[in-house]
Amino acid sequence: MRNLTNETCQSIHKSSIILPNEKLLVESVNNTQTLFSSSTHCIQHEFIQQVNKQSQKIAIELDEQSLTYNELLYYAQCLSLEFLTNSNYIPGNVACQCIDRSISMFIGMLSIIMAGGSYCSLSPRDHEHRLQSLIEQTQNRRERNIRRWL
Repeated sequence: MRNLTNETCQSIHKSSIILPNEKLLVESVNNTQTLFSSSTHCIQHEFIQQVNKQSQKIAIELDEQSLTYNELLYYAQCLSLEFLTNSNYIPGNVACQCIDRSISMFIGMLSIIMAGGSYCSLSPRDHEHRLQSLIEQTQNRRERNIRRWL
């Protein structure tokens, strides 16, 4: 308020109602710059590094199911190989997966990425028209339903 009374010629829209200490607080919260190492990797490469470091540790757990890093890699590689050999998939394209949230969904996502694809998640709860629209927007010829592995 002192700022407004001292500078009577200043337009109201140029005046700040934020106190200087509040302004510093907002700036510190917004300062999220993070330095990364120069060696950035794809997510599938980072995942394989984790498998090498801790192969027997739990990688994913949902409800009553869990998989170790080794098991998750095995299932993802099997599905990725099937995806590349049996579905005429071309790496670099978008692959849609329509499945409920589950460990199988994560295996499917990882296998699509490992096959060189871009992953697009579709919800089976969505209306058929919406699903078709999303598939068309991704220029995907067909949706990929990943069967349950577990």
